[in-house]
This record gives sequence, structure tokens and C-alpha cells, in this order.
Amino acid sequence: MGSTRFSFANIAIALALSLGSITYGYDFSIISTTVGQASWYAYFGLTADATQASLYKYRNQIIATVFGIFSAGAIFGALFVGWLCDRYGRRAVLVVAAVINIIGGALQCGSVHIGMSIAARFITGFSGSMFVTLVPIYIAEVAPPATRGLLIGQHGAFFLIGYVLAAWVGAAIVANYGSSTNKAALAAGVAMLFGYIVFYSSFVDTTIYVYGAEIFPTHIRAKGMGWCLSIFFLSTLPFLESSITGFATIGWKYYLLFIILPSINVVLIKLFCPETKGLSLEEINGLFNDKLTYMDGMDGMDGEDGMDTPGPDLDASGSSTNGTDMREKTDAKIQVV
Repeated sequence: MGSTRFSFANIAIALALSLGSITYGYDFSIISTTVGQASWYAYFGLTADATQASLYKYRNQIIATVFGIFSAGAIFGALFVGWLCDRYGRRAVLVVAAVINIIGGALQCGSVHIGMSIAARFITGFSGSMFVTLVPIYIAEVAPPATRGLLIGQHGAFFLIGYVLAAWVGAAIVANYGSSTNKAALAAGVAMLFGYIVFYSSFVDTTIYVYGAEIFPTHIRAKGMGWCLSIFFLSTLPFLESSITGFATIGWKYYLLFIILPSINVVLIKLFCPETKGLSLEEINGLFNDKLTYMDGMDGMDGEDGMDTPGPDLDASGSSTNGTDMREKTDAKIQVV
């Protein structure tokens, strides 16, 4: 198996980078709490009176746009960061993402018109996706194989901190349901919401970033991860744009989409996604039929000084199809060719 050793530096880097994860979680979810506040509608001149049909329809369209524009910005940000960090480096681009996010946050806080607020949401979506794409890449590249999942997992776990901070700031539950006298229903609703966030953050948010950051070889990792995340954000647009209309039309049945689609995903993952647990990034490349060359020689392998010696073929479990277990060769220096 891969090395289980990791240093204070590994942990410090992962935790420092996870500040970007908190930023994304806060940027993404703050609007959910904002639109739960009556003062937001009054400030931008949006009606909350459903009897004013045309104005209420316009209000719903604006809310859908405010939700969806974040993902629209994120699509472009994910594609942009892949190119930018290959050209200028990971650290420099993290600074660029932070500066863009500060600008977007300032514009959003100081918005004097709904159009300005929408533009600011696009900017924070752009910068937020730069964080969400680059942070797991950086952690994957500095983490030991056996603890890579744990360290990259902090990226998804720290989203939860951002979500919670946004909930505290907006106090949406209180704004929407504080007048209810059904204490049991309130407690059950809060518990189920908390459970959903915990499970989603732990098993969906975390794993997609771990897996996406591992499966691409170094020379295309940033661009590949950028494409993965841009497609992810593209897939969220229909849900964000239609959610207001969906809940108004079919109510709780709208949630069935989020039961059916993950059920289909379970089958697709089983069929097409090989296991990467405990493998180095180079060994993972071998799962996708990249040729591996051992640089310092290995017992039982032919080839002068071990140079240009192809490694064993791997199956989906990380084991060799010719009897050699790749996971036992972690002391060798491996190069993808």
C-alpha cells in the first residue's frame, strides 16, 4: 500500500487551502438565506404579495436568476482557472481568485440595484469556482497516497463551515418559519436539514473533488478538473433556474429528482469508475492505460538500469493482471510516459 506518512506541512497546507473552501461554501449558500429576508425584497422593490400576479412572477424570475447566475459565473471560472494555473502556477492563481472574490463580495454588499447584485453574483461565482477547482488539485499533488482522500476531504468538509456561516448570518430559518407555533415540526425540519447537509457534504461534495483531482495526469490535471467542475456547475443551472417554479407547481415532489438521479449515479459509478484508494497519482494513471516507466530499477524487471521499463498492467482494483501488485511498488520512482 502507499505510504501512510504525512507531515505537519501536509496538514497545514490542506487547512490553509480550505479557507478557499469556506469561501466557496459561503458564497454559494449566502443567497439562500438572503432571499428569506423581507428587507431584501423591500430594498430592491420586489413584491412578496402573490396576489399581484405579474409583479410576483417577475419577482420569482429575479430570484431564479440570482440563484442561477452564480453557476453561470462558476462555469467560466472553472474553465479559466485550468488554463491560468498551468501558465502561472497554483499559488499565484489562488491569490488571483482571492482578489476577484473580494471585489465580487464588496460589490454584492454595496449593490444599489438588483442588476448590480446579479452582476456581483456572477463575479463571486467565477472566483468561487476557481477555489473549488484549484484547492483539491493542490492538495492532491502534495498529499501522500494513503491519506490523500482524508486531506482532500477537508475541502468538502470545509464547505459545510461556509454553509453554516451563511445560515447564521442570514438566519433564514427564523426569517421564514419563526412565526410558527408548531415546535415539533420546526425541530424536525431543522434536524432533517442538518442531516441532509452533513451527508451531502460528506459523501457527495467530498468524493467528487477527491476523485476528479486524482484521475488526470499532471500535464492535464488542472484543465481536466476545470472541465469536470464546469460541467458540474452547468448541470446545476436547470435546477437553480427552475426550483422556484418547481416548488410552486409540484411542491415536495420536486425533491424526487434528487432521489432518482443519485440512484442512477450509483449504477454508473459501479460500471465505469475504478477504485483509486491507496494508489499514487502515477499508479492511478495506469488504471486509465497510461504507460508507466520505473526510473530506478526494480527486482524481477527486465531492462538496463530499470530505464524505460513498462510497469505491470492494472485492473480496476489496482492489482496487476500479470501477478505483480502495483501497490507494493510504492518505493519505486514512477514516470508516466
